[in-house]
Amino acid sequence: RAVELDLRLGFGARQTLANGLFVFQEGTPGRLVPVEDSSLIGLETTLVGMARLTRYFTLTTEFDGLVPFGGEAVVFTWRSQATLRLASFMSLVYRLNVVRDPNLGIGTDPRTEHDVQLRFSYVIF
Repeated sequence: RAVELDLRLGFGARQTLANGLFVFQEGTPGRLVPVEDSSLIGLETTLVGMARLTRYFTLTTEFDGLVPFGGEAVVFTWRSQATLRLASFMSLVYRLNVVRDPNLGIGTDPRTEHDVQLRFSYVIF
């Protein structure tokens, strides 16, 4: 199949164990603030998709979100990846991650991560 899509809904829980974690708080120069332990319970959803555009180019995405009961901020992670196969043993991969987790003390704005990899593989068996 060229395109696959999977949606899952249900109840979920997330727990953050900070264990002495500190984060930099913007607005105050050089200020580190401890992160509090937290637990969230609410409605959770996951959406997973994959599209094979050509034999050599693949897109995948995964969205995972939690809407907590009690009006707390929504937590989500969205991971996307584009893969270009250059040879049977080598591919070029671009990843984009978008994370919104106010429980880690990084604020309510989503944060993004970009990653480019040159991946080599070898089949042993």
